[in-house]
Amino acid sequence: MNQVEKRIFIIFVILYTVGVVGFIFAPLRSLVVPLTPIIILASIVIGIAFEKKISLALLIVLICIGLMGFFIEYAGVRTGKIFGVYSYGRTLGAGWRSIPFIIGINWLAIIYFSCNWAHTIIKNHVFASFLAAGVATAYDFLLEPVAMRYDFWKWQYNNVPTQNYIAWAVISFVFSILYLSSHKWIKNRVASGIFLLQFLFFASLFVYIKFF
Repeated sequence: MNQVEKRIFIIFVILYTVGVVGFIFAPLRSLVVPLTPIIILASIVIGIAFEKKISLALLIVLICIGLMGFFIEYAGVRTGKIFGVYSYGRTLGAGWRSIPFIIGINWLAIIYFSCNWAHTIIKNHVFASFLAAGVATAYDFLLEPVAMRYDFWKWQYNNVPTQNYIAWAVISFVFSILYLSSHKWIKNRVASGIFLLQFLFFASLFVYIKFF
């Protein structure tokens, strides 16, 4: 990383560290938890800003993934047939017909970050997409207990169905293929660093919820 990248990374280290502390300690929770949508948005905006080449094709694909992710969630909530039966809480902010706007941005962020990381290991688009889908599904596994505890969303009977993870894997793979097939990948250290911090953030809260 160059000096600018290092400074940005340090800022996000501080943000995510404060986030973990704020989620865990009740006196800070009402201040920190509502900032979740802002942090999601800031993470993806900064990640993309440090792309070596931002093409119109890249932006179009990311917008399409975000829109498709949003409407898949809409269909999922309305039918209960895609992920299982669930509904959104208040933490993720304003939305349309009970679906937070930020959830579409969250889909594009997870796909963007997962693909960026997977492509550092595997150059073939198809195999990298499989790896990215696996990473995105593992991310969701860590996220689910946090989401239920802090009112991101609620599952019927407070139980995450296996169907959810299957849907995540399939949808993430399709989105990853779409992204990697249309974008000339160039290593983005800032995006990789932010994604690592997100993983550590949810892993820390996962451990806290499960064992403390």
